[in-house]
Amino acid sequence: MEYNTNENKLYISDWEKAFIGDPRYDIANTLTLGYSWFGTCFKEPMLDAYQYITNRKIEHLECFEALSSF
Repeated sequence: MEYNTNENKLYISDWEKAFIGDPRYDIANTLTLGYSWFGTCFKEPMLDAYQYITNRKIEHLECFEALSSF
């Protein structure tokens, strides 16, 4: 995934585990890591870009965010 801003490009790659599963695990993990670098304002533009590119609404992400923080 690539997300463009006026200043940077954001790329998300899943190098942790090679399996087909629920993408919300990877999205939540990326968000959790991104919060430490960019703050919580990182969430909305990242999710908007992901949903736009995939043409899918991401639901119930909060549960996956909670799991990724453990």
